[in-house]
Amino acid sequence: MNYPVLKQSLAFTCISGLVFYFLWMDIALYHNVQHIAPVLPNFKSKHSSSSLLSPFSGLSVKMMMMDPVNNYIITPVAQLFNYVTSFSEKCYVVTPNMISFTGLVFAVIAAKCIISDNIIRHRIAVLLFQIRTWCDALDGIIARTRMGLVKHASLRSTSGYVIDGLADTLGFTAFLVGCLYYFRRWPPNEGQYRVLYPKEHAEKNGGCTTGNGSQANMTTRRIFFVVFCFGMQITLSAILWDRYIHTYSELLESTQPTVGKAMAQNELLKSAFNWIIMWFWRVSNAHCLIQFLLVAIVIDKMWEFLRFVQYVGFVELLILAFFSEFNLHRMKNYLMEVI
Repeated sequence: MNYPVLKQSLAFTCISGLVFYFLWMDIALYHNVQHIAPVLPNFKSKHSSSSLLSPFSGLSVKMMMMDPVNNYIITPVAQLFNYVTSFSEKCYVVTPNMISFTGLVFAVIAAKCIISDNIIRHRIAVLLFQIRTWCDALDGIIARTRMGLVKHASLRSTSGYVIDGLADTLGFTAFLVGCLYYFRRWPPNEGQYRVLYPKEHAEKNGGCTTGNGSQANMTTRRIFFVVFCFGMQITLSAILWDRYIHTYSELLESTQPTVGKAMAQNELLKSAFNWIIMWFWRVSNAHCLIQFLLVAIVIDKMWEFLRFVQYVGFVELLILAFFSEFNLHRMKNYLMEVI
């Protein structure tokens, strides 16, 4: 029996199953969005009729732009944990900020594991980083529950928003630094960059970087540049994603002064073009980019993935930002024209 081929087939089957599940759930999410009632003036908005443990509970613009793994797996599991244990009520001494920094600890441990040249430890690193993601979802659930909020929204006016963002940034950075150190210790085979002299060779030559040593330096720079590009894509994606969640929420979820504008607002929220923009942000935000990297690590294709998105990722984000701005301009003009 060819075990490598069997493992590849199993991995392909699992990934294909997840993709099918996510697409099916996205169709269900779109169906739920089409049934959102407009927020009429002088009337209190009703909460979503979805079950507490439903992946569509607290339906909002932010949820429409969340990555599928968070939306359909991580967050429901965190909601179930809070529901079964009553954690937000019984463990009041544990603050959302403490949970955020717990997630950061798991990210650092995951970064330590990824440095190893062992596929098992790499997969353990993926598991540890997913626990970090679970902590990231749980801290938001705890914060919203204690504030009596149902809608899934960013609490931008709180200190927890800043601390959560800081914990995410440090966690992502630590993990990428771990990936960088892994590639420096065990450089990938890549054409002219495949030769990398070990540290002992450099020490014997007094740190000389001539001849093949210059090629070694070029390899190190190449590795750093590829990982750095992905880090910049995560940064750019996080900044843009946060901007559009805020602007789209203000435009589509704020109470309008007239019934006509509230109906127009609801129409824009449900429009196919708006859904397409938001769906692309679901698969282009920083959390989803990290999830793509984790999948690549599981199937031992980390370098191939980073090479592929090195420039493509920037182009895709810039194109998406352009259409997002166009959509915002279109919706603002439409609301202004409504009498």
